Amino acid sequence: MAGRQILNAIHTDQRIILTNAASLTGSTALTSLLGFIYWWAAARTFPPTEVGFASAAISAMTFLGTFGVLGMGTYLMGILPCTSGSPSRILRTSLLFVSISGTLAGALFLVSIPVFFPQMSRLIAAPLSALLWAAGAGVTSVSLTLDDALIGLLQGRVQLMRSAVFAFSKLLLLFTFAAASWNTDGGWIITAWISGALISLLAVKLWFHPGSEVLCSHPPQHPRILPGFRYALQHHALNLALLLPGSLFPLMITTRLSAAHNAYFYAAWMIAAATFVPASALTTVLFPVGVRNTARIKTELRLTIKLSLLLGCMSCLALLFLSDPLLSFFGSAYAREAAACLRILGLAVFPVALRLHFVALSRIHGQVGQAALVVTAGALLELVCGMLGVHYAGLPGLAWAWLLALLLQSGPMLYFSRFKLAR
Repeated sequence: MAGRQILNAIHTDQRIILTNAASLTGSTALTSLLGFIYWWAAARTFPPTEVGFASAAISAMTFLGTFGVLGMGTYLMGILPCTSGSPSRILRTSLLFVSISGTLAGALFLVSIPVFFPQMSRLIAAPLSALLWAAGAGVTSVSLTLDDALIGLLQGRVQLMRSAVFAFSKLLLLFTFAAASWNTDGGWIITAWISGALISLLAVKLWFHPGSEVLCSHPPQHPRILPGFRYALQHHALNLALLLPGSLFPLMITTRLSAAHNAYFYAAWMIAAATFVPASALTTVLFPVGVRNTARIKTELRLTIKLSLLLGCMSCLALLFLSDPLLSFFGSAYAREAAACLRILGLAVFPVALRLHFVALSRIHGQVGQAALVVTAGALLELVCGMLGVHYAGLPGLAWAWLLALLLQSGPMLYFSRFKLAR
């Protein structure tokens, strides 16, 4: 009762931010927990080389799926709160568009493997597995776009449901494949991941009754997509820059060190990324809420910054003591090789939160292209520092180098954020 009274006393926009951010955080927490179990089961069932190969393949598929979105998800997040009438036509057209672009991006990557990524040649060893992986990139594009659109419509509970179905279904499929004991090929890890994503999309479709305004049965239409495509591409460039280092680090480690080292790093990265979730959820919801009511942006910003800093301090303290036990669930080798790396990665929660707020403010003020240039320069700095770090000091060197690159970006982003608020 007291909690409800406090919530009712909060301004409507702040309440919207908190409730939808809570749904996003719950969604990510659930998928992270079950994802932790997913990779734990994979690590216990498959050799480290197979886990490393599968994690690199899934990271590449996720990056290409994000590339295939072409900024359409963030574009929808910004325009759907201001759209009158049913949003289903533009949403369905966007989903069809990104499914094609994501699949094409995956296919182009497969063609480039013999020249640029020979270590991933197993992806093209069998035509059926190559086709499944390329389709997985398209499914990823659809999933990411739909999640953004649901947040733009302030339907966080539906996005939470999709994430839950995805997490549970891929885990159950992995256990099924492992119990069948067909073989220890890492391709089954990839198959379970893609199949789970497909099941989650079907669940969203079935969640709504025929009269729903979100996914009703209209044929694909093209109005309002092309006029905003240039702006969507600016969002796309910004989104890719944000994801570029994390998506390429697994390939970098697999190439520079080994697939086994990548398995150790991927476990640490997955746990560290969970500490970034609260700031990411808060700033994600801040964007559509800020677009609807720019007059209160400073008030909402103070709320999201305070919560991000508080939760960041708590996560750093937790990782200081829990890194070894958490990684030990994957196996003793994971704790031995990646515990120090995880503690360092956890410190990045503060510069990451600052960058996410800078990005949210840039989106709200329509300065996406400018922000994309700043973040892209930062991403290139992170990749260069990461390559030097992993070359000279292995996984801990990569973590320290990445943290240093983030801190170097904090000054310019803080300056530009203060400038945007002063306008």
